[in-house]
Amino acid sequence: MSKKWLIRMGLVLTGIVFLAAIINQIPDVDQRLSWRLETMRVLVARLLDPVETAPTPIPQPTTASTNTPTLIPSPSTTPTFTPT
Repeated sequence: MSKKWLIRMGLVLTGIVFLAAIINQIPDVDQRLSWRLETMRVLVARLLDPVETAPTPIPQPTTASTNTPTLIPSPSTTPTFTPT
């Protein structure tokens, strides 16, 4: 590859980036591309500087439950009379 070819490709790539930036200023184009550009920006940022894993609580050892069920008195079926 000659030096002239590298310079030409650099100028072409610079022109494409400049043209894309100008086209992105059109409101309809910007509306349709903004979320994609934001997603790509976040992707590149996370690749360069990944988020560390969040700390998790240390699990407590489980012990056998000492709770015993208590008996609840059942309602009586005999009617109670009230004086009238």
